[in-house]
Amino acid sequence: MKVETVKEEVWNLAEEINRVLGYPMITPTQQPAGDHKNKNISLIGNQGRLYIRPASGGYWVALSGASLVNKMHDFMCNLTHEEKHGYYHKHQEREPYWFVSDYQQVRKAAYFYADIDLSKQAHSFSDLDQEFQDKVLESLREESSSRQDRIAKASKLTAQIQVIAVVFLRNPDVVAEALFRASGTCERCQRAAPFNRKSDGTPYLEVHHIKRLADGGEDTLENVLALCPNCHRELHYGDI
Repeated sequence: MKVETVKEEVWNLAEEINRVLGYPMITPTQQPAGDHKNKNISLIGNQGRLYIRPASGGYWVALSGASLVNKMHDFMCNLTHEEKHGYYHKHQEREPYWFVSDYQQVRKAAYFYADIDLSKQAHSFSDLDQEFQDKVLESLREESSSRQDRIAKASKLTAQIQVIAVVFLRNPDVVAEALFRASGTCERCQRAAPFNRKSDGTPYLEVHHIKRLADGGEDTLENVLALCPNCHRELHYGDI
């Protein structure tokens, strides 16, 4: 994870939290460069400093200040399903830190830090999907009997919730040209499309952005592949 990327995410996160609060309580900071201190990106509030540092494949989240440690220690253990990774100041046992694998977990930690109940905020489709996947993984860690007990007691009808969505206005010509280029063959596994579309009888392939639009990827032919549903799901959810 690049320092510049984490810095941009933390600044945006502070702006988002302050907008929810309605006043500027959270301040994003970065220590001056030198001796690796440029990686010390953090949020500062009235209960201490929440460090969010870049790590290989994720983030290091550290707690600075006794009151913040008391407040967030158990939350961080539950969030990461792990005990703290260590202390940044080992001899004094100060600033415990955890490895956090993705931005949504960082966001949850920051909202808890700011005393905001994230469950009461407007949801996005990506937030809901991530929360659902986290709950599935948590459920899989339990015994089957525990799951079946809850299933027996649960409502057979699902609840509804209002969500917000940020939609990228994709170029239809890029999609059409990618499908034309593929000519009914998945551009990853090289197999024929698994079925034809009901609407027009054309081979069913899905156009995938190699670098996600949400990550700054371009909506260009060079950044897309026409994929069968299996390859598309594997690229999003597979262990590759």
